[in-house]
Amino acid sequence: MKKTLAISIPALAIILVLIWFFNRTPKTRWAKEEALTEIIRLIALGKHFAAFSLAVEAEKYIPKDPLLKALWPRMSTNYTITTEPPGADLFYKDYRAIESDWKHLGRSPLLNMRFPIGAFRFKIQKEGFETVETVLATPETASGPIDSVNVVLDKEGSLPPGMARIPPAKRLVEIAGLVWQAVDILKEKVQAPEYYIDKYEVTNEQYKKFVDAGGYQTRDYWKHEFIKHSETISWNEAISAFRDNTGQPGPSTWEGGTYPVEKGNHPVSGVSWYEAAAYAEFAKKSIPTVYHWSGAARESDDAGVFVPFSNYRGKGTAPVGSHPGIGLYGLYDIAGNVKEWCWNATDDSGNFRYILGGAWSEGSYSSHYPDARSPWDRSPENGFRCVRYPFGKETVPETVFRPTKIINRDPRSFVPVSNEVFQAYKKNLYSYDRTDLNAVVESVDDSSALWRREKITFDAAYGNERVIAYLFLPKGVEPPYQTVVYFPTGIARRSWPSENIGREQGRHDYFWEFIVLSGRAVMYPVYKGSYERQIVGGTPLMGSEPRAYVDWQIQLAKDFRKSIDYLETREDIDHEKFAYYGVSWGANVGPINLGLQNRIKVGIFLIPGFYGNVTIPEIDPINFAPHVKIPLLLLNGEHDYWYPEDVSQKPFFDLVGTPGRDKDYRAYPGGHGMWGLFGHEVRKDILEWLDRYLGPVQKPVDKKQA
Repeated sequence: MKKTLAISIPALAIILVLIWFFNRTPKTRWAKEEALTEIIRLIALGKHFAAFSLAVEAEKYIPKDPLLKALWPRMSTNYTITTEPPGADLFYKDYRAIESDWKHLGRSPLLNMRFPIGAFRFKIQKEGFETVETVLATPETASGPIDSVNVVLDKEGSLPPGMARIPPAKRLVEIAGLVWQAVDILKEKVQAPEYYIDKYEVTNEQYKKFVDAGGYQTRDYWKHEFIKHSETISWNEAISAFRDNTGQPGPSTWEGGTYPVEKGNHPVSGVSWYEAAAYAEFAKKSIPTVYHWSGAARESDDAGVFVPFSNYRGKGTAPVGSHPGIGLYGLYDIAGNVKEWCWNATDDSGNFRYILGGAWSEGSYSSHYPDARSPWDRSPENGFRCVRYPFGKETVPETVFRPTKIINRDPRSFVPVSNEVFQAYKKNLYSYDRTDLNAVVESVDDSSALWRREKITFDAAYGNERVIAYLFLPKGVEPPYQTVVYFPTGIARRSWPSENIGREQGRHDYFWEFIVLSGRAVMYPVYKGSYERQIVGGTPLMGSEPRAYVDWQIQLAKDFRKSIDYLETREDIDHEKFAYYGVSWGANVGPINLGLQNRIKVGIFLIPGFYGNVTIPEIDPINFAPHVKIPLLLLNGEHDYWYPEDVSQKPFFDLVGTPGRDKDYRAYPGGHGMWGLFGHEVRKDILEWLDRYLGPVQKPVDKKQA
């Protein structure tokens, strides 16, 4: 029996190995031949979570596959999440899957953890500390990804009840029209010390405590002069105006000195700025300045996730927190429900005060757009939330409390220069001699399983400078290649080496790399003033250095055209199928680049618009837009505070000279970093536009060749 058993064990082992091998072989073939192809397709469409889930399964069978390794950074990022103190439990769910269960991610610290790109809700819990709810949407913003997060936990009961702590930071006010005031007046971002802000809008129930405590009779709560039509009026005259529908002290929406019984947890509405300020004094708080309100709202980064889940175009207010739209700091209803009074006046008269965030009765565009009303206005949409300055109001820069004007020119009132003047600009300012490029391929990097990267230099059209450019050629596609010339966001103007382009593993390449995955080449010039091609003394400012600023803008346009000159020397490039793709900065100057030449066949502008401040005619995109005639796709965020929809985006679209059938304008919920929850739709729009006007290309599916 022992001998028989000794023989059967090795035999059984062999049988098991053979079963494993024959079972594994089809899985390995599936992973290489089907899964990788589908992962590439999903990434190109921005469906990162689906791609990530499929890749996790494929990795079981092809863990060392070079193509899979190259794809991981295109669908995920390596997070490091730490907490102070450590040992907190982290839970997550897809941002849209509001009703789904929380999934346990692990316990902090989580170091270099692979996690899919996208928008997710996070909950952080530790016994004895306040629970934190937040959102991380990465890396789908124009400002770049978040890959390292440290959350400071507050001891249970240490925060003022119902308030969130906003860390100290330097920030501009991210509200349409007001941002230009900050840029032109403040020059630098305002340092805001740590402060607290209400997680929810002040409710009827909370406001009733103020009323019942004699708030309307206690002068100590009313710290501000009552100004009406630029004149100061008496206490008695002023206080008599703050009555409800039955003549009792209280908001205009109340009756009999109280709120409707079913609306205790609704935001108080129908209050003037003066009433909001008095309540804040009663609560030992303050009304937020536009800077503090904007800093907590994070319109530029978070609007794309919280606005679609906020109370807009409704029939009335909703209980606070009942709409699930939140941003990084876990605030509810920062958009929609009621408009929220802010401290700042529009000018020294004090006749108008800002009220931000939009209301239930308005469209979602109002989330980022400033409204200023008489401080006496008691419309049913008017409410507020409060802030508290833990180190005293005197520690906050006085600048942020000053009157803040709206600076936002309306392009609809502008008439572009005549064709004769435009031709003069083109001939006298933007033309250059077509001399030898003296192009050199400085290096070739063929290590990526996705593309071949060439670093090229050639003579600039000015001075004795050399332009740097990177050409990405897709693998698995036969030349000649359709080619997209890319013009990046303003983030490229920061001083980091251009050698990182195409090697940043999803950091700043996600705006364009999906185009290479679709089978097209991408040309990425290093424009004057970006990366290591910085301008000595810094980028010129339009206000203080107008001529230097004009010269720089002209150099940008020449760099772009010189890049096309180089592409026309390449036999592996299809000279009849060039596209332009500009994002933010690149979209704003797009009319200049496309209006000056006719070699580009199709254009794509992501988050374009006219600047809100006055610019110089010979570099003003308004004067170039009518001369753009090619098919053009414009993709915007509805809540873009840099480029408001009505006075920037739509006039931009209307002025473009492309015939109506060949230009398209689409706006998605979101701010200036408008990808948010809609990265898939945006990528799909771009690829379909390229297919429509350049023709579809062979997809890179041959893994052996790749």
